[in-house]
Amino acid sequence: MSRAGTWPALFLTVLFLSSFATPVLAVLSEGSMKVYAVTTEGEALEAELILQIKPGSGNIWSAITPLVGTTTQNAERVAIKVASNYVDTGGYDYFFTIKSNASVVEGPSAGAAMTALAVTMLQDKPFPKNVALTGTISDDGTVGAVGGVFEKSKEAAGKGIKLFMIPKGEAKQVVKLPEGVKTVLLPEYALQTWGMKVVEVHDLDQVLELAFKDIGQIDINEAVEPELETYIPEKVEVKPKAQALGELNKRLLASATQIVNEARNSLSTTLLEDPGLINVLLDSLNSSEKTLQEAELLTANNFYYSAGNSIFLAKVNAYLVKDLSENPSLLNQGSTFFSLNISSLNKEIQSFKRVLDNAVPLEGIEWYIAAQQRLTWAELNVKKLTENQVIQVDIEGDPNAAYNEIIGRLREYEFARAWFEAAKDFYEIGLQTSANQVKPDESFKDYFGDFQVNVENGLTVISQEDSEDIVRRLDASKLEQAHKWHLAASMDAASALGLVNGTIAGQDKDYETLLMELSEKIQTLSQDMSASRHEFAWANLYLDHARYFLKSAEFYHSKNKGTSASGFLHNGLLLAYLAENTFRVTEDIYAYYDSIDAYKKTPLTVNGTQPFTNGVQIKVEPIPGFTLQQMLFMGLLGLILLLIVLVVGLTLIQRKSAASARPASGGDKSSSSKSARLVELDTLEARVFANRVAVRHLEEQQAQGLLSKEEFENAKSRMEMESREYRKRMRAVQAGRSHAPAANEAKPKPVGTGESKPKWKAKGTAKKKILPKPGA
Repeated sequence: MSRAGTWPALFLTVLFLSSFATPVLAVLSEGSMKVYAVTTEGEALEAELILQIKPGSGNIWSAITPLVGTTTQNAERVAIKVASNYVDTGGYDYFFTIKSNASVVEGPSAGAAMTALAVTMLQDKPFPKNVALTGTISDDGTVGAVGGVFEKSKEAAGKGIKLFMIPKGEAKQVVKLPEGVKTVLLPEYALQTWGMKVVEVHDLDQVLELAFKDIGQIDINEAVEPELETYIPEKVEVKPKAQALGELNKRLLASATQIVNEARNSLSTTLLEDPGLINVLLDSLNSSEKTLQEAELLTANNFYYSAGNSIFLAKVNAYLVKDLSENPSLLNQGSTFFSLNISSLNKEIQSFKRVLDNAVPLEGIEWYIAAQQRLTWAELNVKKLTENQVIQVDIEGDPNAAYNEIIGRLREYEFARAWFEAAKDFYEIGLQTSANQVKPDESFKDYFGDFQVNVENGLTVISQEDSEDIVRRLDASKLEQAHKWHLAASMDAASALGLVNGTIAGQDKDYETLLMELSEKIQTLSQDMSASRHEFAWANLYLDHARYFLKSAEFYHSKNKGTSASGFLHNGLLLAYLAENTFRVTEDIYAYYDSIDAYKKTPLTVNGTQPFTNGVQIKVEPIPGFTLQQMLFMGLLGLILLLIVLVVGLTLIQRKSAASARPASGGDKSSSSKSARLVELDTLEARVFANRVAVRHLEEQQAQGLLSKEEFENAKSRMEMESREYRKRMRAVQAGRSHAPAANEAKPKPVGTGESKPKWKAKGTAKKKILPKPGA
C-alpha cells in the first residue's frame, strides 16, 4: 500500500479510538456572567462569575484568589445538583472563579447565577451578556431572598444590564434617597429612573425562560409563578373498586362549577372595597375554572384521584371567594358570622360521627374508612379554629399580618367544610357498594401504635414545610384512636408513615435518580397488588396519581422545566409510598374480615335517609338486620295486636262481671253459646277498628314519603279485604250460624309485606374461630 493511502486510514483510526478515550463535549467549555455584591459598608460592586467545564468525574473546584468562603462553596455544589434536573451533569469537573476586587468572596447570593450559568453551558448556550440576576438557590430550584437588592440593581443598571432578575417578594424596597427614606416598587422605579427592567422570579424555570426572552416583550408586572402548560397523560385502565370515585367526580364537577359561578356572581356585587383583594379573589376564581377543566380531562382519562384533588381545591377556593364576597364582615377580628359558621359545622360533624359509629358496610369498607378519615380531618380544623379564636398579631411590624391571618383562618374553615362533604360522599359510596354489614369491633386497637411512634421519629429529620400533611394524619390517627375508630386510626397512621418514608427517600436526589426510583416503586407495587386475591380502591387511586406525577415529570423535563419536573417526581414518590402502606393495611383489613364468623355478617338493606345541611342525603341503617319498611310494618302489627288485646280484655271483664251478677244456670248451653258469640263479635269488631287505625297510619307514612304509592295501595287493599271478611263473619255470628273457619280456609296474613314472616337470622350457628391479632 502506498503512503498516500496509509495516512488517511491511520488518521481515521486514531480519531475513532480517541472517541473512546474522552467524552464528546456537547457543552460550552467556558462561560461567564456578571454578578453583583454588596460590601459590609453597603457599597455595591460588580464581579465576574466564570465557569470552566472539563471532562472529569464530577468534582467541583473553587479558585482561591480571591478567597472563597464556605457558603459560596456550598452554593456551587447546590448549583451543580440543581443543574442535574435539566441536563446530565456526570462526566465533567467544574471550576468556578469569581473575579472581584474583594479579598474574600463570601455569601450564597450568587447561587442562582451559578446554577443558571451551569445549565446554559451544559445545554451549549451562552448566557446573554445584558441579563443578570441575584438570589440564593435551594435544592428544589427555588430562588431565595438576599440582601442589598436595591444597591445591586442600581449597580447593574450602571454597568449596562437591561434585565435584572430578583427573588420573589423583593420588589418592595425601603431605600434612602436624596429626598429622604421612601418605600419604592423596584420594577417601576428601575424602569423610570435607570431604564432597566427588574422582574421577580420564583424558581430557575422562570430564570431560564426570561433570560432568553425578548426583553422588550417582558412585562415587569407579569406573574411571579407563570402557569405551566397543561399536561394530561394518556388514558389508563381503572380498577373496578376505584370506579366509584369516577362517578362521584362527574357529579362533583357539576356542583363545583356551579359554586364557582355563584362565587363569581357574588364577587360582582360585593361590598368589599379593597381592589387588591378583589383582584386576588378574581384570579383565584379564574384559576379554579382552569383547574376544573383539567379535572374533567383527568376524569375522562381515568386519573380519578388526581381529578378529585383538583375538584376539591377548586371548590375550597370558590367557597372562600363566595363567603368573603357575601360577608365582608368575615375580615373583622372576632367575626360573629365566622364563629356561628364554625359552631354550625361542628354540630354537623358531631352528628355525622354518630352515624359512622353504626355498622360497618363490609364490601365498601375502604370508603367507610375514608369517610371517617375525612370527617376527622374536618374535626381537627374546627378544633384548631375553636381553640384559637383570639388573633394577636404585630400590626405595626406588618400591616398585612392580621389580614393574612384572618384569610388563613377562613381557608382552614373552608377545608374543614369540604372534608365534611367528602366524608358524606365516601360513606354513601360505602353503602352503595355493600351487600353486608358487621358491627365495629376492637380487633385493630393495637395495630397502629408502632406506626405512630415511627412517624414521630421520622418527623425529627423532616422540615416543617414538608411535614404539614404528615402531622395532620398523625393527629387524626390519635383522635380516631380516642374515638375507637381503630380502622381509620390504622389507615391514617400508616399513611402518615408512608409520607415520612417517601419524603426521606426523595431527599438529596437528582432528577435521574428520582425518575428511576419512582418508576421501580410503581412497577414493584403494581406487581404486588396484582398478586393479591383482593381488589383495592384507594391503593390503586394513589398509585395512579403517582403514575400521573411520573408522566408529568417526563413531559416538563422535555420542556426544559427541570425544577417543575423534579417537584413532580418528589410528589410521585410520596404518593407511591402512600399507596404502598395503604395497600398493606387494606390487605390486613380484608384478610381479617374474610375470616370472621358468618353469623356476624348481616344483610345491608338501607331505605331510610338522614338529611344534612348541604342537601346531600346519607342513607342510614337504623337497626342492623332490619329495614325501615320492615320496622314500620312490624310496628303496625304490634299496634293492631295491642288494640285487639285491649278490646278483648275489656269485653271479657264485662262479660265476667255480668255473669257474676246473674244466678248460676247450672251449665246452660244456650247461655254459654250466646256468651261465646258475644266475645267473638267483640273480637271481630276490634280487628275491624284496628285495621281502620292501621290504614290511617299508612296514609301518614305515604304522605311523609316513607311508603311508595304502590306499597300503600297494596297494604290498604289487604286490610280492606280482611275487614270485609271480619264483617261477613260478624253477620254470620249475629244470625247464629257457625263462626269457625273451615279447615282449608286460609288464615289472614300478617299486615305488612304480605309474605310469611321473614327470617332475620341465618340458620345454624358457626363455630367461633380464634384469630391471631393483625400484624403491623
